[in-house]
Amino acid sequence: MKKGSKSTKLISIAGGLGSQGKSTLVLLLAALTGSIPDFNVLVIELEEKGKIIQLRHQDLGSGKFHSQTCPYDIISLSPESFHDLLPDYASNFNLIFVEIPSIEPARLFVDILLLSQFIICPIIGNEKNFEANSAYFKMLARVKRIKSTKGLEFEIYAIFNKYKFNEELNAYFNLAKELRIHFFSSVISLNEAFVQELNTYLTPETQNQELKLLVSEFIELINQ
Repeated sequence: MKKGSKSTKLISIAGGLGSQGKSTLVLLLAALTGSIPDFNVLVIELEEKGKIIQLRHQDLGSGKFHSQTCPYDIISLSPESFHDLLPDYASNFNLIFVEIPSIEPARLFVDILLLSQFIICPIIGNEKNFEANSAYFKMLARVKRIKSTKGLEFEIYAIFNKYKFNEELNAYFNLAKELRIHFFSSVISLNEAFVQELNTYLTPETQNQELKLLVSEFIELINQ
């Protein structure tokens, strides 16, 4: 396990709808940051049989990566045990990603958001998803207001995932301006090879310019 000098940052990855790319984004960001010496990275899934754990088992079962060290650790916790166990993990990791499933009870997940410094929401930015995404972002804005009354920081970021370049996104940008949500300049385009071939061990191909921009923005974000 790498020891880092940076203070622990807790980053929630969540969204108002399922199948918008939370697991993909967690794998992408954890692999990229975990390969940097200064970062000791943990991914927490709040599901017993979450997708990331399944992918790890799949990679191990393939035999392809037995000689390769995964650049980050993965555990699964129940939402109920998260608060009690988090201090132990925070003492050993300086960057913790928490993938929040789109399930009830909502109160538990709001409590976890109250402990997070950042939340990143991958979204498929089409018109069909706008109402549900809008409602979720408004909930996050309320969480941000609650934290601000306690003098705690909480920033909301979004990234367009499975992006089609003909999609009309003005409604999302207007909402972001209204709620003070930050959008990454980069997008994760539909059918990009680094998404299709993503696994729990290998960092994606970094020749992709949009991915390089995402990495640059994310590192700047967590170094603030």
